[in-house]
Amino acid sequence: MKKRLIIDTNIWYNISNEDIYRLKNKYELVVPLMILNELYTSPNLNKTENHFKAVQKAINTILSNINIIKFIELNPFEFMLNEIYSDIKPYDNLNFYFEEFGAISNLDYNDLKGNYVRRFDISKLTNYINQTAINYKKIINLNLSSKVKFKKIDTLELTKSLILMYANDNLKFVNKSYPKITELSPINFELLIVIFDSLLREVSKSGKKIENNDWVDVFLLTYVQENDLYWTNEKSKIRLIKDSKLEKYLYSRSIMD
Repeated sequence: MKKRLIIDTNIWYNISNEDIYRLKNKYELVVPLMILNELYTSPNLNKTENHFKAVQKAINTILSNINIIKFIELNPFEFMLNEIYSDIKPYDNLNFYFEEFGAISNLDYNDLKGNYVRRFDISKLTNYINQTAINYKKIINLNLSSKVKFKKIDTLELTKSLILMYANDNLKFVNKSYPKITELSPINFELLIVIFDSLLREVSKSGKKIENNDWVDVFLLTYVQENDLYWTNEKSKIRLIKDSKLEKYLYSRSIMD
């Protein structure tokens, strides 16, 4: 059975059809719907003609390989719920993106300039997560003795509870009939839990704020399950994964592929 290879948005800017053809012999190439959304709403479509062409190339590569790629239509929270509730219906749909990508592939930069679809404003949720990080540190400090250092405290359970809260709040907003998720598999969601925990700890200690893209990128890791591989060029995410000693999930390209 082939390993699943989850491919991040940044990879699609440089990958070729020849690369896809070689990789498909060894891996099941996986693209979650949120990757399609990131390309569809990319600010690069409106920056310069070169930026526009880069996104257009990524879109065309995906369109050329629709029959090879395995698409995941569920958003991260729906994907979590799917473990206990298989009747879930995706909020979004693939055909919408395929049709829109087809239109974009036939446009020029000047056709789209100023008219691209802007990303949904998620700043309120970002602010909420930043506030969570502040409260996160306060909660931990309440349970620290003067001799115990922050870095030694196991915060994974607290992080899991935060992820569950975000997921259940989102799902309840979409459909009140959905059952509540009460547990996350520490095996299937290991990468998500550990890296989100690392990010929150980092923000708590440094005082820096999480940006919109930070937590969106982290929740892409929801799809990286046990025995899967994840391919990204994003240095900050690679650093967090390596610092967490979870390199087993990282795909490193080799001449053998």
